[in-house]
Amino acid sequence: MIIIGGNAVGLETALYLASQGTLSAEVLHFLMVNRAESIETLTELLNTGDKQVTVVEMTNKVGQDIGASTRWTVNGGTGTIGVTILKGSKAVEITAEGLKIERGGQTDFMAADSIVLAVGSAPEDALVKEVDALVPEVYIVGDAKGPRHALDAVRRVPCRIEDLGCSVYA
Repeated sequence: MIIIGGNAVGLETALYLASQGTLSAEVLHFLMVNRAESIETLTELLNTGDKQVTVVEMTNKVGQDIGASTRWTVNGGTGTIGVTILKGSKAVEITAEGLKIERGGQTDFMAADSIVLAVGSAPEDALVKEVDALVPEVYIVGDAKGPRHALDAVRRVPCRIEDLGCSVYA
């Protein structure tokens, strides 16, 4: 499995997918209580899922949109669970068999059964053009104005409505 994009969404998706098939807390508890496996075997089973996951990132740094304290845990998690991260690798073509990449001036091919796109977002404001002629005023707000991250949506920071395109304060 390949994930194109090495920022927050791509890395968190990689962690989630790579953890599929690892030991659950209940199974770990059962095996430990019954001393069914060695600690080494349990550790391996905790950190080995049933998917091989590779993240392809075109820049030389991953997790650039993640805060510093979270970035080291995400990067550590990807290393622990065996996610391969290819930095400086540009995806150039998705085929039925996998992904063609350019890396270091060379073109290479990576076989994959699944490819996930985590390549960023752009505002979608097509509806504005349709509605604009129908009403006297239209304000673009939220992700239609500019996509943000989940933390921006839940952060409790006083903001001015004018920043959203209006002229009153919240």
